[in-house]
Amino acid sequence: MKAPPPDHHCPGCGTPRAFSQRYPWHFCDTCLARSSDGEGRLLGFGNVSLSGGLRWFYRDDPETDDEGSRSVLCLIDGRDIVVSEARFGGVVAEPVNSATLSALAADRAVADLRGGPAMLRARESLRKSGAAGTPGQSNRPSGS
Repeated sequence: MKAPPPDHHCPGCGTPRAFSQRYPWHFCDTCLARSSDGEGRLLGFGNVSLSGGLRWFYRDDPETDDEGSRSVLCLIDGRDIVVSEARFGGVVAEPVNSATLSALAADRAVADLRGGPAMLRARESLRKSGAAGTPGQSNRPSGS
């Protein structure tokens, strides 16, 4: 008989989570809701449409968004994280280690919102979307 998959916990708060082989250290929705830029502005995330795509926005202005970034570097409680589109929809937030941080920060398709000139460049991609309402955040990665 196969052993059950290993237990998982949110790396932000320790809340038990369903294990995901693809995203073994994903943050829970509660921690994702605390994600912010380098100035402390809270961020929101969702899919562009039913067929996918990542959308990020400031929660104090949800109708102004960016739909062209592959991933977003931001912060949860001062910790570097990356938010990306999950394989089968939704978004997934994961901690970033030093080995991958420099590659992500150098990728022009990654919105770096951790502060400084990179954050100002990322903000230039924000556009009025005309979206009705604020889409809910989804941090339910595939395989969970």
